[in-house]
Amino acid sequence: MFTAFYRALRPGGSVRVFDLVESTIPAVQALMRARYGEYLSGLKGDDYRDHVFAYVEREDTPRPLTFQLDLLREVGFAQVEVLHKNVCFAAFGAVKG
Repeated sequence: MFTAFYRALRPGGSVRVFDLVESTIPAVQALMRARYGEYLSGLKGDDYRDHVFAYVEREDTPRPLTFQLDLLREVGFAQVEVLHKNVCFAAFGAVKG
């Protein structure tokens, strides 16, 4: 997907992503999942939490933020930055040189 973004952009164009991310450290990943689960349960109950987690397992492929930033650089983006990270969500982006 990042390659497609890169090819579609003119020099100076940018891409911004807000995505579910994982941690490369198992203990941190477990903590992030637990905190997100607590948030979801508090929002709409345990059934909702279970529904969201099942959807993520079935339909999503979260990757570590560092992995995604490295991919942006690998496909050619010159400027890569983290805009914001909170628990298991991150906003990040890149600018085509």
